[in-house]
Amino acid sequence: MKVIVTSHNPVKIGAVREAFLSRFPMDEIQLVPVNVKSDVPDQPMSDQVTRQGARNRVNNAKTKYPDADYWVGMEGLMTRESVYTQTLILTLIPFVHELWL
Repeated sequence: MKVIVTSHNPVKIGAVREAFLSRFPMDEIQLVPVNVKSDVPDQPMSDQVTRQGARNRVNNAKTKYPDADYWVGMEGLMTRESVYTQTLILTLIPFVHELWL
């Protein structure tokens, strides 16, 4: 199974690896970190913009790497109260499915 991860951050890649291994423990999983644009500001300041950035990363990755089984878009959000990452996992097999973690 080929999984495109829209980050080179080892912590984010590790989290994706853990998530996929827990769901598909018997499958061979190939994680491919890539650079794609989010098309949102470098520091999104709202959930809406952050989620849009994750969606944009997935769409841009799908265009650039169409042969994958899954595309994982990640976009960080910083607020005065917290810092966290919105993650979008998208698959086209057998239908389009989005899961927010």
